[in-house]
Amino acid sequence: MMLLGKRPRADRGFTLIELLVVMSIAGTLALISTFSFSNWRNTSQHQGSADELVSQLRNTSQRSISEGRTYCVDFATGGRSYTLWRTACDATGAQVAGPFTVQGPNVTLAAVLTPPVPVPAPACPATSKCLYFYPRGTAVRASVTVASAVRSKTYTVVIEGLTARVYK
Repeated sequence: MMLLGKRPRADRGFTLIELLVVMSIAGTLALISTFSFSNWRNTSQHQGSADELVSQLRNTSQRSISEGRTYCVDFATGGRSYTLWRTACDATGAQVAGPFTVQGPNVTLAAVLTPPVPVPAPACPATSKCLYFYPRGTAVRASVTVASAVRSKTYTVVIEGLTARVYK
């Protein structure tokens, strides 16, 4: 027998207020996780590009010494890629690898050759900056800035001239 005004147990459910509270909490958590993922991705691309550059430059330095050849790393003007050449960064050299591009659309490279640049200056296309590693274990002194359009931090990769040491 059912009394008026009382509902049976099977008809019980959630109220509209309870559903709205749960949905707003879930929406807030989704929004926070989206921003966190976006930040993580930008950080990962930025740091990954810097780490990959250091690895490639160290590898090129060791390759130059072990093979007894001069190697050139050509940083293109666009600031998003670099190419590895044997002997020279022009038609007389042989392209070995690349172009390597930075990870992500917001990451850029800016190479700066540190004076004094060797005289005569090594062959380099007018639209590029060229970094040379020599077989005797030296290099053209330079620094490469890895920047991101969405992060304030920048990484500076330094190449020492006398020892060809590469570090970040």
